[in-house]
Amino acid sequence: MSSPQNTYTGDSSSTSFNFAFDYLNTSDVKASLDGTLTTDFTLTDQKQLTFNTAPATGVVIRIFRDTENDSLSSEFSPGSAIKASDLNTNFKQSLFVAQETTMSADAATATASTATATANTATTTANQASTDASNAVSTANQASTDATNAVSTANTASTNASNAVSTANSASSDATSAVTTANTAST
Repeated sequence: MSSPQNTYTGDSSSTSFNFAFDYLNTSDVKASLDGTLTTDFTLTDQKQLTFNTAPATGVVIRIFRDTENDSLSSEFSPGSAIKASDLNTNFKQSLFVAQETTMSADAATATASTATATANTATTTANQASTDASNAVSTANQASTDATNAVSTANTASTNASNAVSTANSASSDATSAVTTANTAST
């Protein structure tokens, strides 16, 4: 199937671009710059389009056919003569519209496939983030438990230290009494 479009990239100096597709009417030839439709051109040859201003560097230029499909190119009345050229034009119109529809469907399918792949990647990332968050919560809960246990151990150590100080003070008092008794006995 012949492609009903040609694409180029602007270079800020070129204005004329050739295209390879056939068309029925010059009004069927369209152009877009970075996806925006433009009428800032003329057909300078049967298969050459010239922009009034050179597209900027990096601009995606798309020259395409958009065949009129609201009515037939030629209509026939009962009893009228049918010319081969009129039949051929109608068949070309149908062929061109079918080619353009196929191209649009292919582009839509490619876009949908890309969107699906992006959505699948996002889902995988979200699932991993959920798993990571659950692991982080579990780690935080374990850290909280460990901190509570550490506080309990520190409180026990503090109580034991206080008891040791009391015992030491009591022993000191007993030693002082013993010294006093020994001094009295010595006297």
